[in-house]
Amino acid sequence: MDGQTLLNYGNQSKASENIAVFGGQIGRFLSTKAASTRLAWPTYQAVSASGFDSTGYMSNFHLNNSCASRVAMCCFTGTLSPATQSIPRNADACVHDISASKSSSHVRRGSTRFNITGNDAYCVGFSWSSDPNSVSNKYKANALSAISYAQTYTLGYSGNLPSAPMCGCVEQMPIVTKADCVSVDAATETGVNLIYQGNTSAVPLTAKLLTSVTYGNCNGNDLKTFHSTMSTVAEQTALATRIVDSCDSSTAKFMNNRYWISGSKPAPIDPSKWKNVAGKGTLYFPSIGDSAFRSLSLTLRSDGRYPVVYRKCAQCSSVDYRDIYYQRKTPYPTNLDYLNNFLSNWTSVSNLIGIDFDLYGSYSDAISNKNAWTICNYDDPSGAIGFPRDCGKTALLGWYWNTWAIGASTSSTDPGVAFFVEVST
Repeated sequence: MDGQTLLNYGNQSKASENIAVFGGQIGRFLSTKAASTRLAWPTYQAVSASGFDSTGYMSNFHLNNSCASRVAMCCFTGTLSPATQSIPRNADACVHDISASKSSSHVRRGSTRFNITGNDAYCVGFSWSSDPNSVSNKYKANALSAISYAQTYTLGYSGNLPSAPMCGCVEQMPIVTKADCVSVDAATETGVNLIYQGNTSAVPLTAKLLTSVTYGNCNGNDLKTFHSTMSTVAEQTALATRIVDSCDSSTAKFMNNRYWISGSKPAPIDPSKWKNVAGKGTLYFPSIGDSAFRSLSLTLRSDGRYPVVYRKCAQCSSVDYRDIYYQRKTPYPTNLDYLNNFLSNWTSVSNLIGIDFDLYGSYSDAISNKNAWTICNYDDPSGAIGFPRDCGKTALLGWYWNTWAIGASTSSTDPGVAFFVEVST
């Protein structure tokens, strides 16, 4: 029921993993007992014996702690049949709260957002009445067998949505847009067959229920519609949060409840004009490394100057330090780490203001060589203070530097700072 077993992913070319062999007991039940046996709701005695749960209920189908809507569902993503035979996917999967099925995924918390074009899975389920004497209630385990093992054995449906059980009470399953429906249409109980086994120390008399079970498709209704025939308005409202009309609103609500905002974070630069170098905090992206940085920033442009290096500090409290443009004027020694000069160790070696480089508060100033900054310091004893240490327009000012050095002190740039290099033309 959790997926990821031979019953779901067995190699059909190997006899030991083929569904007809591996699932032979299922096949025998379907051909001999499915129409004449009332099944018990699944329990797993090993769970009870180990003390995890005195009821013995499987975590996916716990009638005390879950299944409040009286709905169970399976969502299949693949097939054991040849690759040319695909399953009839009928549902978009929206999101899944992993904590709701942590015993199945073995992950305590988290979530999965499904953002795949087209339908993601074939979902099918059943519901049962609150009346314990109703056919749907008494034979709910038969319906569970029909949507799970029967689907896998007879049709080859297998595989679970990532992070979710393959089958479970609807509360454990992902939010989806649709589910087909299976029903126990009739169960004619004709009596009880008493079997006398003789005068032994064992129980001499056993009883066997005589019944005839027929299955259907919920009169052609989908699962949510069929559930409405045997549920309260409150239960229907609850199910409507699990089987939804579309993913857009349900996914947005799910994310909003967790303080997430959908969409892409706007780029701080025009990617046609600037190339990412390194970023941290809210502007994080991986460093491209010194070799790539040298190639981009120390190759003269067609206009005879080096490309501008731009540092963005989104949350710097001083406006002067939010955007700083470094214009290189001389070559940089090949035996020194040029990128580290910016990231973590701002040095004076071949890096003096007014001689080797100039700093500017805007890109237009940098390319026109106007309003250059006038003062810099370098070579912090810690070796872990990066660009631009305390450099300023007309006076030194501390704590606007950045550092990538592990274990170094933090500065006001740490919440979000990034470097970019001008695209050469």
